[in-house]
Amino acid sequence: MSSYKMVYKSILIAIFSILLVSCGSVSDGIREDCEGNDIDACDECNEFSIRNGLLHDLDYLLYLMENNFGLFDVAYRARGIDIRSLFEAARGDVLNIEYIDEQIFGSILATRFSAMNTFAHFGVFNPLGRFEHRNNAISVDLNLLGIDYDIESLADIFELDLFDQDVYLFLIIVTSPIEMQLEAKSIVERSLGESVAELFMHSIRDVDFYTYMQIINMEMSVFSTEILNNGDVAYMAIRSFSRFTAEEFEQLIFGFFEKIQETQHLIIDLRGNPGGNYRDFFSLVIEPNIAEALAFNRYHFFIDEILVQTSSYISRFIEESREQGNVFSVEEALKTFDMPELNHNEIRRMDYVLVDKTIFTPQLLSRFGYNPAFAGKIWILVDEMIGSASEVAVRAAQEIGFATLVGELTGGNYGGAGTVVDLPNSGIRVGFDLFYVTDTNGRPLEAGTVPHYFNRQGMDALQTVLVMIEEGQY
Repeated sequence: MSSYKMVYKSILIAIFSILLVSCGSVSDGIREDCEGNDIDACDECNEFSIRNGLLHDLDYLLYLMENNFGLFDVAYRARGIDIRSLFEAARGDVLNIEYIDEQIFGSILATRFSAMNTFAHFGVFNPLGRFEHRNNAISVDLNLLGIDYDIESLADIFELDLFDQDVYLFLIIVTSPIEMQLEAKSIVERSLGESVAELFMHSIRDVDFYTYMQIINMEMSVFSTEILNNGDVAYMAIRSFSRFTAEEFEQLIFGFFEKIQETQHLIIDLRGNPGGNYRDFFSLVIEPNIAEALAFNRYHFFIDEILVQTSSYISRFIEESREQGNVFSVEEALKTFDMPELNHNEIRRMDYVLVDKTIFTPQLLSRFGYNPAFAGKIWILVDEMIGSASEVAVRAAQEIGFATLVGELTGGNYGGAGTVVDLPNSGIRVGFDLFYVTDTNGRPLEAGTVPHYFNRQGMDALQTVLVMIEEGQY
């Protein structure tokens, strides 16, 4: 076996030993004091208590989501996700698996709810610090895999919690060759049984790491530009809104605008952009290229329940908006605002609507002669990987008429302000957005943005736009 494989296998086994089969990791909140019982009775008592505690955690989470999660009812229409069926599947795993503890429970949640990984920022987090493994996290040099970053760098780039066991497995396993994945499966199967091993492999298969790996390997730069069609078309790709400071972003954007003053078309490629800070896109891309003020409203429907009430940030956001006259009862909002695409079945549980108003003000700069930075036709390329802040960016660009969108239905992954819930028995932390956010017409951002033009058959979005330009269809 090569030294690469020997080192990698050692790392893999160490991680699984630490994360999946560590002993003594059951929280004091679940274990009962079995002092005075014989060993068999104690084990049976503990197992019963642990299982019941984890089932209670599932019931607790389902209750909170049913009564606080604004997007609960849109999940099926937008993504084909039946949330209650996910809970039933997880409950079946807890009841039927031969051995279970909090870490396995966390893996069950992460796997059964993997379909929601890009829905309303839903995430399952297992705090390794609780199990005293924080200091054992191995800093793995991914040069072993031909990658120029170590795990710590990757966690920082993608704003991941390095001490989350699922993140660690994500970075180690998914980037590995298939034979290493199968080796990992065999380790899990020997340790925890076939059912857990199948869950593990299912979670790997569900991860679309391709775009991230392209960025990591520098095959796809986070920001890149090109001049196409003999100077008639300018191309600018922005794969993330979180990799640059506002000053760095301004230098890149405005520097390119200065080079393309005579160009007729600008293609902004946001495909694969998972989000970050949409405000920089608003101030540096949209506002320098508009000649009049434009409005983009978002309606934040929400349930006035415990998770909204106990979040200091969300409560402050709502109270400040209420003082400005921007919070309405649902009944008042429906009478005041015209939302022709609103799905009334999906808002039947909502109590209030917060109106979030964005006014785009022209920022015409001296470096561009106090004219729009780019005077030609603007296109934006979109795909299903777009979500979160980039979802807001493309929806705003479409609604105010800033650009023509071409590509695929976008990914959504946006429900306004979010929260985290600590499950009382396992200590597993679950996070999700709380609001049901719509555009001016009442269409939820979580359902994705429909482009003006879909990709033509056999073409990607860039090819489609170039053909449309050649044909004069704009």
